[in-house]
Amino acid sequence: MPHPEALTAPIYPVREDTELLGRFANAGRGRWALEIGCGQGAVSVAAARGGSRVVATDLNPHALRSLRAVALSEGFDLSVVRTDLASGLGRFDRILANPPYLPTSPAARDPDPWVNLALDGGPDGLAVTRRILASLPEHLLPGGAGFVLCSSRQPDGGRQALRREWEGRGGTVKVVGTRSVGDERLEVWELRKSEPRADLSR
Repeated sequence: MPHPEALTAPIYPVREDTELLGRFANAGRGRWALEIGCGQGAVSVAAARGGSRVVATDLNPHALRSLRAVALSEGFDLSVVRTDLASGLGRFDRILANPPYLPTSPAARDPDPWVNLALDGGPDGLAVTRRILASLPEHLLPGGAGFVLCSSRQPDGGRQALRREWEGRGGTVKVVGTRSVGDERLEVWELRKSEPRADLSR
């Protein structure tokens, strides 16, 4: 049940994209999970209910206050941090993100800064996704994985370029979830970084 503040404050609501990403929330009991840009925190709550130790970030203070209230009332192992993406945080077994992905020109930005924060993906809808993928390796524990939501509203060429860049660094990308909403196709990418090989010569 959302905290009462979530019913009136400008917080990104639970939608089809949230539900799709939530299928991959559970990192496992006792393992560390991070949700970047938590909004109402449905994905973080799902991870905590599965026994994961959860950190949720957002720049929207309304979202963090609402999620903190839920965590306290339910007794979840869940911390909230107001920071840009994962800035200042450590490493996690699982990182989940539903970044803003709507292509948005400067003239089309929403005047409400919190609404715009949740929706504005930059001119091609990939501005925040690029930043998440760029910093993802430094925040993943060995064997960890990132789960990032993408949309067909982002140009296919841009998404494929990000995929090639990740794979070019030795990582792997797998589409693990899809959902169609009208003429939009949503995907969840599972991203794993390259792991150093054990030295068998010793």
